[in-house]
Amino acid sequence: MEPESIIGILLAAGQSERFGVNDKMVALYNERPLVLHAAHAMAALGLQSLIAVTRPYPDAPSMPKLLMPFGFTTIINETPKAGLSRSIVCAISSIMSSTCQGVLICLADMPNVTNAHLAAVCKTASSPRSIIASSDGNTRSPPCFFGRNHFNSLLELEGDQGARGLLRDATVVEVEAKTLHDVDSPADLSVNFE
Repeated sequence: MEPESIIGILLAAGQSERFGVNDKMVALYNERPLVLHAAHAMAALGLQSLIAVTRPYPDAPSMPKLLMPFGFTTIINETPKAGLSRSIVCAISSIMSSTCQGVLICLADMPNVTNAHLAAVCKTASSPRSIIASSDGNTRSPPCFFGRNHFNSLLELEGDQGARGLLRDATVVEVEAKTLHDVDSPADLSVNFE
């Protein structure tokens, strides 16, 4: 599917409870705030538009300022404790009147996701009926694509599993495990994949 028909959604509203008291999204990974790695990869795709779902301003005051230069519109998830699904619902609700044919969903704590992999996920999508997942050969995960035909199902999601259940029947784009590395704890910031 052509990038101009896809809206990019960056999920950055997690509670980061395993990370400790600091804001995981602005923790440095390779000398750059964590959130900017995935944001940069998404911004280079030429998507129809870009949305970042973040926590309320008092909890994440720097997010709009960090993401605006990359072309992101920030949407606030007022109830981040409701889990990852709530962020997806917030994003999909905001684009229901758009002309997009699908969404590319990325997690902001996956700093090794490349522009090439995101482009492959988009290219694998062939219609508004497509569901595409990334896989390291073991599990299916974001970055993922959902065609417009699945928006109503995304709006019904609840809990912290996000859209995992909908990825069971997805077409898979395989990639190295290091590409799908996610940062859960401070120790994950220094994982070396060499």
